[in-house]
Amino acid sequence: MSVHNNVVQSLEDLKKKSLPSLFANQSKESKLKYQKRLEVSIKCLKWLSLQGLPARGHDESETSSNEEDVDKFVLKNAPANSQMTAPSIQKDIINAFMEHFLGVVRVANTTSVTLKEVIESKLIEHSLTLSRVRDQGYDGTSNIQGAINGLKTLILNESPSAYFVHCFTHQLQLTLIAVTKKNADCGWLFVDVLAPLLNFVGSSPKRKEFLREKQAKRVVATLSLGELESGTGLNQSHFKTILNVLNLYPTILESLDAIGDVSDSVDQNRAESLTHFLMSFNFIFMTHLMKSIFAITNELNMALQKSDQDIVNAMKMRYSHEQCSFIYDKYEIENPNTEEKYVHPSRRKFRGSRPQVTNFDHFRVELFLSDIDLQLQELENRFDEVSKELLISMSSFSPANQFSSLDIRKLRRMDEFYLNEFSTSIGELSMKLFETGKHETH
Repeated sequence: MSVHNNVVQSLEDLKKKSLPSLFANQSKESKLKYQKRLEVSIKCLKWLSLQGLPARGHDESETSSNEEDVDKFVLKNAPANSQMTAPSIQKDIINAFMEHFLGVVRVANTTSVTLKEVIESKLIEHSLTLSRVRDQGYDGTSNIQGAINGLKTLILNESPSAYFVHCFTHQLQLTLIAVTKKNADCGWLFVDVLAPLLNFVGSSPKRKEFLREKQAKRVVATLSLGELESGTGLNQSHFKTILNVLNLYPTILESLDAIGDVSDSVDQNRAESLTHFLMSFNFIFMTHLMKSIFAITNELNMALQKSDQDIVNAMKMRYSHEQCSFIYDKYEIENPNTEEKYVHPSRRKFRGSRPQVTNFDHFRVELFLSDIDLQLQELENRFDEVSKELLISMSSFSPANQFSSLDIRKLRRMDEFYLNEFSTSIGELSMKLFETGKHETH
């Protein structure tokens, strides 16, 4: 009953039905009509795209200047279930003729030089050259993004206007990973507390069954997520884990106590150690801080994944942090004296030559402000100015609301990015239009 076996069985069933014979059962006339409706739809959508008009909401009457001899094939003369006017179908058609997939190529290795040669060879097959490339998009590996010998750099050397824009969603994930690794307290929260908690409670069938008997089914469901993700989806997985743990905080503590009471000495010590961490000031402070930060980055993450998202608005999101509400008194968690020396919950004394600081300085400077600074620094490093300016400038070309986003300064900035795209004839034409007064209508 695996997914693979189900798919194989579906394929065998499909072969038995013989698709060619199914299509052959349709009359020749119906197939010709369907083809004509598709051709007409493509023609109309291409014409609308050239004018920068949407496929719906404009003048579609018989007196429209866009009228074509299509009445006998589409709209009221088409079958009720095949009018080619559904927005999803129209978007599919537009996507089909807006981009062309050139092919998949096998490579002997993935060095930047080899990849460049393969890409160039594939372009030549279609009478294209690297000099006409205007955009690059890859993953974030070093052989791609290297500033000296990376693939993006090799192509930029031949085509300076072939700007590289790395997937913004992936960049955000890399930012969060970097912050988690660089901030010791973040690492402690996820590596030393949450990951062992998930593994201890969620990975043991025996403990799961015990908790089910104790009516702790919600804890089992919450902590059966396996290990925390470290790549794609990191923001969502960490954010969800923190929310679940905070929502079920008292039940989790009760569950750890119950497991410790019926376990051997090893598991009992692990349960006590996890309880000690969960009831520390560090844990409560860090989880609420991470909850606030991930809530903000999660909104940005969701916005960047929407196909119809106004990317400019997503880029302009600002970071704000609300004061965390703590639950120390409710669960009798010790609230440290701000003037005393800070001691980490996982060790009784400081190790090495690390200077001692007060609790106030640690939580405010080393933890809160440090984490915010790391977030901002990583965001600035990974979301470079060229990518942001290109996206913001491109917003001027949006035809939405009668080109309401048109901004002459942004268009001039685009001219600076693509100097070779504009010949002197465009400037001469613009001056002539102005001299004759035709710039008002053109």
